[in-house]
Amino acid sequence: PEEDGQQIASYLISFAGQQTRLEIPVLYDQDVRDWHWQSGEAPAPKSLKSVWHGENEMSRRAGKPLRLYITTWTNLLPDLEIDSIVCSSSMANPALFVLAITAE
Repeated sequence: PEEDGQQIASYLISFAGQQTRLEIPVLYDQDVRDWHWQSGEAPAPKSLKSVWHGENEMSRRAGKPLRLYITTWTNLLPDLEIDSIVCSSSMANPALFVLAITAE
């Protein structure tokens, strides 16, 4: 709970042939939460969408099911080709990992 609303990471978007970069912040409890469900935790905000629930051997032993969230953003420069996306930690307590990135 002490991390709610805190920026834990960002996606740095670079565009091909451009000096322009966008920073997309990742906020705890708005974009992501701990992937281990904690007993007694407050319900997630409606804007935070869980897209997978499951478990592994460690989570079963601990009695803490797992979950993954989806984060979406709108490309503010859709006419420019994205050259790279870098996930950068803010060195906060949570450890962010990216499972997949898709584009529409």
